[in-house]
Amino acid sequence: MYTRLALVLCVLAASLVHGWPDGSVHVDYADAGDYLVAAHQVAEHGVFTRNLSVDGTSPAPGVGREPGYSWLLAAVMLLDPAFADYDPACLSHHGGCGGALYASLQLLNGALIGLAGLLVWLAIRGIAGERYRLAAWLGGAHIWLNFEAASSAEYAVSDYLALALGSGLVVALVHALRTRQPAWAGIAGFALSGLVLTKAVYFYFAIVAVPVLALHLIFRHRPRAGGCVAAMLLVATFIIPIGTWMARNADVGGTWSISAGRTAIVLSTREVFNHMTPSQYAAAFVYWTRAFGDGLAKKLFAEPDWKPFEIYDPNGFYLVGQTRLEPEYTTLIASGLSPAAAESRLTRRIIVACLERPVAFIASTVPLIWRGIWIDEFIAFSGPALIWLAVHGIRRRRWDIAAALSPGVFSLLFYALASLNIPRYQITALPALAIAFGVAVASIQCYRAARRSALAPAVPRPASPPGPTAIP
Repeated sequence: MYTRLALVLCVLAASLVHGWPDGSVHVDYADAGDYLVAAHQVAEHGVFTRNLSVDGTSPAPGVGREPGYSWLLAAVMLLDPAFADYDPACLSHHGGCGGALYASLQLLNGALIGLAGLLVWLAIRGIAGERYRLAAWLGGAHIWLNFEAASSAEYAVSDYLALALGSGLVVALVHALRTRQPAWAGIAGFALSGLVLTKAVYFYFAIVAVPVLALHLIFRHRPRAGGCVAAMLLVATFIIPIGTWMARNADVGGTWSISAGRTAIVLSTREVFNHMTPSQYAAAFVYWTRAFGDGLAKKLFAEPDWKPFEIYDPNGFYLVGQTRLEPEYTTLIASGLSPAAAESRLTRRIIVACLERPVAFIASTVPLIWRGIWIDEFIAFSGPALIWLAVHGIRRRRWDIAAALSPGVFSLLFYALASLNIPRYQITALPALAIAFGVAVASIQCYRAARRSALAPAVPRPASPPGPTAIP
């Protein structure tokens, strides 16, 4: 009773603290415009597209960004009269559409943070058991009190929906492997499909994770029939939503995809870091350290070493990576190639450029990982805990732990390998970091309890049923 009340209060408090509308105008710039326009077209015309309608007519369907967050925003528009008045034309105004319009959106992002903390709490309870209650509370608090991760909660992008879906996926994976109830496997497949439809990069995680988990459920489940049912539910609840959406995009845009092709430009902004000089490589670790890094880098390094890391420097890594493909893309389109074919050709060229310099590519991944981890307010504790728990869990064959950590580990590695990995991209790694921190505390509790028991005098005690353990 008291635990449930405390959880409700924590979720409400985190939702309000992180999502309380502050009238911020930094809501609808850059990527946010794509989500908002698509949401408006869904709410107003029932059509998913980032194309604007003409004279109030229904626009033609299109392929845009991943649809998950836009669908959620469309639902909010239908419920909130103020947000329903959103007009995409105001995006062209100086300062966008104004912060007052987005009060419900900010509350929504705050609520997703509160929900994510609750789901992490449930995941740790599933892993460590009821005996180690402190571990679950610390894991939940890792999300609820992570003000660095919540610093973009006023921004209309899909990160916080991905955080909640990733946390839900972790809970479902833990319970699917520990309780062996087929329904949890179905929930895991559905959560993963939602995550892919919110962050398309997780499709690469899914094409490995779904077959591996399905085979594990089939061959490790007793009875075998239950494992087969669980595997079929997992595969069906993932493939049906994803396959339906990809088929729709193939019909509309001619390619089987989750979202509009942006792979070439994303990889281009990653490949430029393969050309860092040794002094720039050293400066990257300092410049990308949270809070004081950029200022310290300017004191320790010469301007040519730190200047390219400034995000809007015209000769910097970011803008060079963003713009250098435009002339070639225009030439390919003029030669008669379709946009999809031109995108595919440029993507292959960038991948080849990375593979031709494998040492530089692998080396540059390290500072990019460093760049992303600073989204976590408590990385000094959760980072070492994640490494320890990943190794320890696999050695002990705790597949529930391996499954729970896998989406976050994928996020930490994949974004550094395939993008410029700004810290905001690593919000989806937070559930794994929070779980690692909480379970590490549970294991310390378990170790201390075992030490006290070993040092205590041998006094006969009545037998009692064994309780759940953290990591044996």
